[in-house]
Amino acid sequence: MKQTILAMMLTLVVSLIYSQNEMKTLFKKDTASKKENSYGGYGATFVGITQMDNNMATIVGGKGGIIKNHHFVFGGVGTAIIGSNSKAVLDTIKTKNANADSLYIKKTLAMGYGGVFVEYTFNYTSPVHVSIPLNIEVGGVLAGGDHSNIKSSAIFVLEPGLNVEFNFYKFFVPAINIGYRYVSGDYSSKLSGIYGTLILKFGKF
Repeated sequence: MKQTILAMMLTLVVSLIYSQNEMKTLFKKDTASKKENSYGGYGATFVGITQMDNNMATIVGGKGGIIKNHHFVFGGVGTAIIGSNSKAVLDTIKTKNANADSLYIKKTLAMGYGGVFVEYTFNYTSPVHVSIPLNIEVGGVLAGGDHSNIKSSAIFVLEPGLNVEFNFYKFFVPAINIGYRYVSGDYSSKLSGIYGTLILKFGKF
């Protein structure tokens, strides 16, 4: 009897220790044991919204990286931000008679940039957890329309952020990302700003 109780206690202890290193998911009991010096990786696509030159714009892009010990990530990222080309910008043109005539002129504005990112994930075994990414990128801004106050220019972009991640399955981890885009270069005050994206990660975490 004592041996049986002792065996049950040992089994419980081992189970509890092992469960600390398991990746718990929201919909299945999928698990991934934690190993020292383990490596994984993921590829992701993302879409979101931001403000650019006081107008709403759409963010699309992709990223992918290598994961070490389930926490540290290093990889590459590419982003495009597209302003609405149907957005009418009201420009006022004065005539020779000093009368103000209003004219609607379409203006297009877009940014494209890419580079590297680093990320640290906290408590990856929890079904809901957070990670902190930092994107370091270079690219350019393109502006169209004769009356645009922004012209084409090279840019440097730094994007710190915060992800709230959800372990749907051991190979699929979507995340809600909120961050700030700091743009260095011409028109930095018009191109910098807060953004939000939905990230869909697929890989081995």
